[in-house]
Amino acid sequence: PQDLDAPHVIDHVSAHVLDARLAAVAMAVFCGGVTWLGARHARRAPVALVAIALCAAATRLLGLEVPTLPDLPLAFPLGQAPGVPAREPAQFILSALGLFALATMETLLSASAEEERVPGARSDPEQELIGHGIANVVLALLGGMPATGSIVRASALRDAGGRTRAAALFHSLFGAGLVVAVLVADRFIPLAALAGVVIAISVPLLDHRPFRAVLRVSRAEALVL
Repeated sequence: PQDLDAPHVIDHVSAHVLDARLAAVAMAVFCGGVTWLGARHARRAPVALVAIALCAAATRLLGLEVPTLPDLPLAFPLGQAPGVPAREPAQFILSALGLFALATMETLLSASAEEERVPGARSDPEQELIGHGIANVVLALLGGMPATGSIVRASALRDAGGRTRAAALFHSLFGAGLVVAVLVADRFIPLAALAGVVIAISVPLLDHRPFRAVLRVSRAEALVL
């Protein structure tokens, strides 16, 4: 859908639910289930990567018609020096400030959520913002997307046993190597497999108590809501 708000997305999904490809649905369920089981029984094993690799191999060997990542060039990006557009500079500045505010809030909220989720965990918001600021300056010069803090990545790293700064550094270096591997086989990696992994990692982070409270409201309260 052109609009990504919840009503339009739900309407789009309901209108095309019968057009779903069974192979893609099976991959999403498989990767989500493997990730969910791995988080409980093999936290330090890269089960999600193995599941995605198996789905990519099946797509390549069986010739499955499922949506995959775009075929991106395996080359180091040579970005251009950023500048302010000649037309509508005020709109550009407002957009940049809005993006800065969103990235800052997401980074701080992710750090705060990690502290609440893990007793005894302490973060340094100033260092978080400095690190992401430096990363975003480099990404701007290379033509990349802005980076922010993520509770999903932080939780995945902690569940894998990461506790120190060395773990975060290894996470970054491993991610850089993984990007190269993804660029080599990107046209075979199903989007459904990635979606299954993201859903399996994200759902446990939700606080289910408000949903249970909604189910216990009376009919009169539900009518008002």
